[in-house]
Amino acid sequence: MPDTLAYLKKHNIPVHAIDIEVINSTFEITDIPELHDRIIAASGRVHGYPLITNDPKIIASKFVSTVWNQ
Repeated sequence: MPDTLAYLKKHNIPVHAIDIEVINSTFEITDIPELHDRIIAASGRVHGYPLITNDPKIIASKFVSTVWNQ
């Protein structure tokens, strides 16, 4: 864990909590079936970040944008 935190700080990568806005967005995302994937998608959606994924169900979602679509 200390290595991960050091990496995040070194590269200025933000870390966001799962707050009520993310939870509400999770339930608005209806085209990603797996709950944990919806939480990740909702976090990206709320904070305006594209998701880095090759998961076809997330790529096909109308609620999020993605990159690295191999």
